[in-house]
Amino acid sequence: MINSSLFNRNGFTLLEVLIVLGIISFIILLSIPISFKIIETHQEKNFIEMFEFDLLYIQSLAITTTKENVRIVIDKDQYKIVKGERDSLISIRTIPENIHINTRLRPIISFDENGRIRDPNKGRIEIETKQSKYIVIFPLGKGRCSIVKQ
Repeated sequence: MINSSLFNRNGFTLLEVLIVLGIISFIILLSIPISFKIIETHQEKNFIEMFEFDLLYIQSLAITTTKENVRIVIDKDQYKIVKGERDSLISIRTIPENIHINTRLRPIISFDENGRIRDPNKGRIEIETKQSKYIVIFPLGKGRCSIVKQ
């Protein structure tokens, strides 16, 4: 005799499994663009913070090392922190693809031995991203530079 309990198993039908998988895949499909936007926002925030720290770093180096000119040289896809007449490399930072630094007027940033920006009349630095625009402000005197979101 065949046991009737073998035929009365609880489970899901194929249609129920397909509906649940369809709902899950739809939710995942909607969350992917949100994830990319979160990643870009985080990448933008990290880059702005790193750039501001590097500006403060070369300003403090300019104050402490009077014989060597420390500066940031901005290229299209990276910027370098160099010192001295022979451009001894301190660090290279890559600029993410979604961030553009407008360097028409100031491709080189350097400070004098008192911590003041060299050539203050050369213009300002603009950093543009897909979501926002930033301006680097160098105050008169030894003040700490800041990056302001527009």
